[in-house]
Amino acid sequence: MGSAKCSGDLPTSGTWNTAARAANWIPLGQTQGRGRMDRYHQADGSARKLLFIYPLCRDVQQRLREAQPPCFSSEAEADWA
Repeated sequence: MGSAKCSGDLPTSGTWNTAARAANWIPLGQTQGRGRMDRYHQADGSARKLLFIYPLCRDVQQRLREAQPPCFSSEAEADWA
């Protein structure tokens, strides 16, 4: 079970941002504004979105700090193809 829920693809202006903040969603930041059709890796900023996180438990910050990164074996890397 996760410690937090993440929501993305939200417009940077409008009433949703106000509602999200009022409902205790925590803003993480904005995207680069690169859409999925960006072939040339250039951000024009036209599709910037906000990312929010919502803690699902009271000690989410402690859980995230203490979380262990996933272990990847070198055997799996050698046998990927």
